[in-house]
Amino acid sequence: MKALGSTELPTRRFHTGSCPPFLLSGTVTVAVGELANIERWYEALLAIPATPFTDDMLGARGVFFAVGPHILEFVTPTDTQSPLVNWLREFGPSPYAATLKTAMPGTELLDLRLAHGANLSFGV
Repeated sequence: MKALGSTELPTRRFHTGSCPPFLLSGTVTVAVGELANIERWYEALLAIPATPFTDDMLGARGVFFAVGPHILEFVTPTDTQSPLVNWLREFGPSPYAATLKTAMPGTELLDLRLAHGANLSFGV
């Protein structure tokens, strides 16, 4: 196999083995310590403005970007009781949750032990 250079991308996009039948749309929520740099980076990268929001149930504020059928959310805790506080302490800035649209309902498609506690939900 040839090593990838800085401008080369693999041509194979999908795993054809035991990959679950995801339709690759949904929302990914990433816990971060601060939003200013994230907002600036993604606005420059995507050439679209961030949409701010608050999540009272999560005790957080954030910004999101719609990218095709996908939503990328970046959230930071605003309440010391937010579960994001412990998440960031344990895992650092990282994916906190994902909502995936699948061809088949149910979590049996994944080994949830490998999700490292991420909050996953599935829809058809």
